Amino acid sequence: FPSLADAEGHAFDAQVYTAYARVTATSGVTALNIGRHFIYDTPVVLWLDGLSGESAEQGKARWKTRAFAGVPVHAFEAHTTGAFVVGVNESVRPWRDARLRVDWLHTRDASAGLTLEDDLFAAALQQDVGERVRLAAKYSRLAESNRDVMLAASWNDYARGASLQASWFRLLEAQTSRALELDPFFDTELTLFPYDETRVSATKDFGTTVHALAGLDLRSVVDEADVGPFNHDFERYHLTTTFDELLPGEVVLALTGEVWNGASADVETWGLDFSRRWGTRFDAGLGSFYSLFKFVPFTTAERDDVRTHFAAFKFRDGDGMTLSLRYELEDQDGALFQTLRWGASWRF
Repeated sequence: FPSLADAEGHAFDAQVYTAYARVTATSGVTALNIGRHFIYDTPVVLWLDGLSGESAEQGKARWKTRAFAGVPVHAFEAHTTGAFVVGVNESVRPWRDARLRVDWLHTRDASAGLTLEDDLFAAALQQDVGERVRLAAKYSRLAESNRDVMLAASWNDYARGASLQASWFRLLEAQTSRALELDPFFDTELTLFPYDETRVSATKDFGTTVHALAGLDLRSVVDEADVGPFNHDFERYHLTTTFDELLPGEVVLALTGEVWNGASADVETWGLDFSRRWGTRFDAGLGSFYSLFKFVPFTTAERDDVRTHFAAFKFRDGDGMTLSLRYELEDQDGALFQTLRWGASWRF
């Protein structure tokens, strides 16, 4: 079974991803969606058959409410009897250049032979300092336990083509089996143990044709005894320089240098990416990149020390149809794994 679709036993498999009606600007509601749709502006992404609505901002504090309810969509399950999701979030501007948001989400999942019911609470505060600096903090609590916390800061100087972002995240409690919406990976990756993750990145434009991106990613499992598949300690330092006009034929070149420090390997490596756009209809790309750890969705396994070579193409016909093709060749110590993906979408 290369994919879940093969479990259906048919040569052709069809899924309805979105089919909903939207009503806007009526009786203080800015948007009301009815049907099958995604909700991204929540602590976890939701896919449901149901109803979601958002109010207009009210008063000087610009108070806003969003609520939703429905049956979660589990695409490859025969039915979702007994499952539902309901939630609400409130956002307000308590003082100048600040936004405070509080979320509550209740889920019930009874389609896997077990009844899993959870409440997720989350709070987020965002503060702008002047026109260039933004500070953010987020916290969530799942049932009776603290779940995670995140701090972030960013600085942008658009006139000079420069930016700086930094974030720190900690998973506070081990994540075990939950309703699918709260942890879709447990059946594959099992328990996810607490870890810290720090990310820092900076960008700078040099003129209009040269762009640089530098950064570091630091990940550390809180208890070394919990290090295992899908949950590693590592350090990654990287620098990518993109040249818009270095090569003839309007080919864009991106060069990447990386240093990976892991528990079992210290690697200095490289990556490159050639890309070209022809008008508004055709894009092509060719390149290679390195992964110290790489998850393989087809086998629910993890590979390490993997070099991936790829070629990608995309065509737009101008009438809403897009065709895409991507080929990848993964090389792990001489063992080769090939993937070919073809896609088509029509927007109307």
